[in-house]
Amino acid sequence: MKYTDNISSGQCRQKGEAPSRPAGGNPEASVSAAALGESPVARVGSLVFWTRLFLGVVFIVASVDKILDPAAFAQTVRNFQILSDALVNLTALILPWLELLIGLCLLFGCWLGGVTLLANGLLALFFGSLVFN
Repeated sequence: MKYTDNISSGQCRQKGEAPSRPAGGNPEASVSAAALGESPVARVGSLVFWTRLFLGVVFIVASVDKILDPAAFAQTVRNFQILSDALVNLTALILPWLELLIGLCLLFGCWLGGVTLLANGLLALFFGSLVFN
């Protein structure tokens, strides 16, 4: 009998014998996503969709408590000691509604270009204020 080396897997097999199964023993494990009909672009699109929905829900949930109790939110903003008192009150009144609008637009897919820019700007602003303190 003749044997051939399968250098990539470090195994030997008889000539004419089918290659062995993948490590898990599941022959479907080696099937690529393209062979299953799902392209990498579709997977990225799906990831973007679910991330958009997740961020929309996060913005909506974050805005509800702030809308219901703007005084407590104003105190939280004041505790960061970044803004003056006049800007603290203005921020406490406008920011929660802006978050709600951004969350709803992300959730329903409205004005995605502008909303994505606003959401990224707010997230950068929130991150900067956390780093500052």
